[in-house]
Amino acid sequence: MFDLLIKNGRIVDGSGTPWFYGDVAVKDGRICAVGMVGNAQAKQVIDAKGKVVAPGFLDIHTHGDVVHFNGVNDIKVRQGVTTEIVGNCGLSAAPVSPENAAGWKAYVDPYLGDTAQPYNWTTFGAYLSAMDGVSLPHDVAAMAGTGTIRCASTGFTSDPLTGERMEKVLRTAQEAVDSGAIGFSVGLVYLPDGYSSDRELSQIASVLRGTGRPLVMHIRGEGMRLLESVEQAIAIAEGAGVPLHISHLKGIDKRGSAQIDGALAAIANARARGLDVTADAYPYLAGATQLLSFLGPEVMHDGVEGALALLRDPVSRRAIKEHMHDDFPTWENYLHTVGWDQIQIATVDDPNCKQFCGKTIAQAAEMMGLAPDDAALELLNQNNGTMVIFAHYMYLEDVLKIYRQPYTFVASDSMYLVNGLPHPRLYGTFARILELVRTQPGMVSLEEAVRKMTSFPARRFNLADRGLLRPGLKADITVFDAETVCDNTSYLEPRCYPGGIEHVFVSGVPVIENGAFTGRTPGKMLRG
Repeated sequence: MFDLLIKNGRIVDGSGTPWFYGDVAVKDGRICAVGMVGNAQAKQVIDAKGKVVAPGFLDIHTHGDVVHFNGVNDIKVRQGVTTEIVGNCGLSAAPVSPENAAGWKAYVDPYLGDTAQPYNWTTFGAYLSAMDGVSLPHDVAAMAGTGTIRCASTGFTSDPLTGERMEKVLRTAQEAVDSGAIGFSVGLVYLPDGYSSDRELSQIASVLRGTGRPLVMHIRGEGMRLLESVEQAIAIAEGAGVPLHISHLKGIDKRGSAQIDGALAAIANARARGLDVTADAYPYLAGATQLLSFLGPEVMHDGVEGALALLRDPVSRRAIKEHMHDDFPTWENYLHTVGWDQIQIATVDDPNCKQFCGKTIAQAAEMMGLAPDDAALELLNQNNGTMVIFAHYMYLEDVLKIYRQPYTFVASDSMYLVNGLPHPRLYGTFARILELVRTQPGMVSLEEAVRKMTSFPARRFNLADRGLLRPGLKADITVFDAETVCDNTSYLEPRCYPGGIEHVFVSGVPVIENGAFTGRTPGKMLRG
């Protein structure tokens, strides 16, 4: 007798091949049979007539490094996600050094979310061990951020990584790989990664050589520097001799949009000459980041506290304002392409500023009686530098074009914000993809969309036991209604669960039943 039998479904098996009608049988957490199984008996039988049966989805780009310490979190599994990868954009929670732990936590809190859990993981292995003790509704795997590694090894400094400093960074990186990091992530628009030279990054990434684990990069520019930034990422990975994955590929505003075709051609050319390059994208037209990141690398030279000290000194603040719209040789200033009327406030730290949540900086400036530049700096000052914003700067036709490429797949780039407005992609990404399949003629087919959420990301991160409905593989399964699945979020009301995701199983355990969370937590912390 089987433990679970899903009957009469429209099976989209994750391979990209056409759907077919059939059954899926599960025993002991593994898929036993796919096809018509006749009169077989099972402890639990689900009639999936009229529904799609697919592998559980993989969300390979999230910032959920610490959210699971705050209690059981069902946001992703309600979208059909059964595996989540954290530690992205160079900003992982671990490792940290005792002397830099508090400063690092203050810097990454807007990305990783606030938690009472202290950042006391002096090694990456210690972080993984701490996660072993957490109740997880789905599996989690983690990358080590090169920015985190650098800060833990040498502090939040722009000094070059030479001699003993580089040796310490490499030892820290090697420990992360040995402990089970499934790759390294880089965030070239964040610090201290933004201080690193291409040579330094290639040298750190070379620790991955021969492991098959990818270097995952938030590239340096996505607007007027999109093409050169893609080419830079390719050169860094080629120099290290490792696979490359580009995070949340997009073109910001018209100047970035004009370079999408060139960026895609650069990736295709790199693949043609033998470099394993892939990319992911999220299906929304706004990004999310810290407002502090708009001020440039010089302001962040001494971390968040140093930036606040500059903001609170009248002379320094005037200098910051004077140069806010300048460009820098190694850093793209998005204020060249994104106006204050396109930057929407998502979170604030000061309760007295709550009325600004959901407003643009331009609207907040009018409410404050200030010029937008002055309002942005004053809001940062009042909120201790802790402000997440949405930047509305993309085009749907570019998003669809990126998804049509054979080497791209889906990821949410979601941040688990405790307060304020999280980006809609936290609650809606995977339902939105399936909704776009139904509503947008330029989107990929249902079978290809499922491949881009299952077997493709599983292959990219060497998770060979999942991503397909195949006998012997892990019984991570999602059942949804392709005609009604929808993203119910908006930028002003983002905390809404999707519709149409009916059943989700992790290792054969029902975590979502008839659209409701069961409270079961069969997830595990994975290791590379």
